[in-house]
Amino acid sequence: MPVVRHRFGEFLPPGVRWIFMGTFNPEASCNPAHFYYSRPQNHFWRLLPEVFGMPSLKNASYKEKIAFSRHKKVGFIDLIRSVEVPIGSECTYEDAFIDNKVAEWNDVFSLLSNIKTVEQVLFTRKSFKDIPNIRKRIEEVHSFCVQSDIKFSLLPTPARIYSDKKLNIWQKNILM
Repeated sequence: MPVVRHRFGEFLPPGVRWIFMGTFNPEASCNPAHFYYSRPQNHFWRLLPEVFGMPSLKNASYKEKIAFSRHKKVGFIDLIRSVEVPIGSECTYEDAFIDNKVAEWNDVFSLLSNIKTVEQVLFTRKSFKDIPNIRKRIEEVHSFCVQSDIKFSLLPTPARIYSDKKLNIWQKNILM
């Protein structure tokens, strides 16, 4: 079975305060993302700048997203480094599909241990139906954060739809 690696390395700028954590972004020709949360149906780059009272970066370039992230001290990492999937499934990366196909988890614990400026880890998902392995890993990250005095929050996914309700939840969790 082919091993599909994560498309990006972690992005942790100096002085990072917030780390947004997702699941997996495949290195596959079918994935148009040029950076974390940059698929066309994802509204992350509209939501996060709006949290800070800034204009949307949804259609912004990679360089603009990097500049914003460095300026606001925002970092990114996903839970999964690689998955092993059946031939022909390299472009299937829904969490319910990849949950039992993880070949390698990212060592988020070492990363978090070595960054003294992190104030909060925000996981961009609130529901865990049909993903017991991802749920277990997130529970471990949550426990680690509690022990390390790092705030941990579950956010509604930025994928698929944008709403003022979602923006309000993001603002309450990030700007606390």
